[in-house]
Amino acid sequence: MAKDPAFLFFPEAFITGTMGMSSAEKGDYVILLCIQHQQGGLIPKPTFASMAGDSSFIRSKFIETEEGWFNVRLMEEIEKRQRTSTNMSENAKIRWAKYKEKKENATAMQLHSKCNATAMPSKDININKKLRSKLEIGNDKRGEFQERGESIRLTQLLFDLIKKRKLDFKTPDLNKWALEMDKIIRLDHREPESIEAVIRWSQADDFWQDNIISPAKLRKQFDQLELKMKKAEYMKLPKNTRSNIATYQQMAAEEGWDE
Repeated sequence: MAKDPAFLFFPEAFITGTMGMSSAEKGDYVILLCIQHQQGGLIPKPTFASMAGDSSFIRSKFIETEEGWFNVRLMEEIEKRQRTSTNMSENAKIRWAKYKEKKENATAMQLHSKCNATAMPSKDININKKLRSKLEIGNDKRGEFQERGESIRLTQLLFDLIKKRKLDFKTPDLNKWALEMDKIIRLDHREPESIEAVIRWSQADDFWQDNIISPAKLRKQFDQLELKMKKAEYMKLPKNTRSNIATYQQMAAEEGWDE
């Protein structure tokens, strides 16, 4: 168990990646990662629904296909560890090779891929091949699959939070949304964790939630949103903590809050 990729995972997945989750949500999140590993790639929809419930925090960590859900970063970790495994089956070798085949040039996403495969390990070759074929291919040689996965995850998160408030919100072209989200990461050099924090803050703010309804608007207003978010977090501190006016003014000047 200690060598399971679900536990030898990226540290940030269990630290910064779970900020805001309740203890119960964190437990369900870890269990879902284990189930994905045991299933060989996809978590069956009924299983995911019963574990994740209506938790937007958990759902934002996974990608949905017609046949199930999967976590991109765990998929990558499994592939990395299987490269050194002497007992890896031929089917597993083919499966991960197919999944990685278009890794370098993948630039967008299909959040609701249509595939006929099941979640059984013997079907994973077709599942991954069909899933990856849905992603639009570009010519950016700097593109890394991990960045694309984050673009997909953040796109899904923004859409879910908007849809939760606006039930009549029409489903946009999520491929275009993912491309725009990708620009925020690669061209604007924003960290995915910072983008996620700004998304969640903007969708909880009474004013900004009606203005930030697409990645394009998020990108345009990102600097202002981040400043306001930091100021709001500062103002939540106890009054005695904020009593040093000189310190506050210095912070305001450095962060541009007074502009």
